[in-house]
Amino acid sequence: MSVEWAKSRCRDCPVIDQCLRYALDHNEIYGVWGGMAAAWGSGGDPFDSTTFRRTA
Repeated sequence: MSVEWAKSRCRDCPVIDQCLRYALDHNEIYGVWGGMAAAWGSGGDPFDSTTFRRTA
């Protein structure tokens, strides 16, 4: 399964914002949450808004 495929599942999800909020609140650093994924390998804070890309 690719990250792009996983992010595309979020597009029509009714809880997309709650999902992202959960990930941020619980320091989830792996996976796709709320249509976003960390820019792996950036070396920065995975929760910094500059390292996340919302695609859904």
